[in-house]
Amino acid sequence: MRKGLFAPIAFLFVTAPADVAAQSVVPVPASEPVVAPEPSKLLDRVITNQKKDEAALDLYERIERLETRKNPNDPVPASVKIARVIPSGTGMDKIPVNADGHPPDAEAYRVRLEGLEHALALIVNNNRSQRDALEKYAKKRKDRNDLIDAARNAFNFALVAREPRGGRFLAKYEMT
Repeated sequence: MRKGLFAPIAFLFVTAPADVAAQSVVPVPASEPVVAPEPSKLLDRVITNQKKDEAALDLYERIERLETRKNPNDPVPASVKIARVIPSGTGMDKIPVNADGHPPDAEAYRVRLEGLEHALALIVNNNRSQRDALEKYAKKRKDRNDLIDAARNAFNFALVAREPRGGRFLAKYEMT
């Protein structure tokens, strides 16, 4: 569970554009003084940005594409699911759509949207069951943010190398 939680944060340290060709890693020589961002300030900024990204997921509607592969090296995914994801205050409502973003069945799409409208109306009218669901979702978000904060103290971060990317150097850290 711990690796699954901290993987997105670790990913932020080594993230790169998908269309970039293979890149060389410049190891940090022992004789050369390392001028890297102070880990504490950098990690604080990464964690703050992770929390902002998590909060944005609760605000904005989006199209989500989930590709499932039987083998990571398969060029073609075994299945592809595309959904319109709409934040509903108590979680996310996922409505299936085609690759072009249009619903495969207009009537089923309309029924799902009407159900979402009804759920949102219950939240606005302060319905007891929806209020409980809102409290449960708020607790879940708080626990998630606490776990993100715990990542800062759970690992030691050591500078491994600096990588050239797009005309600048990125600091690469290792979690131990």
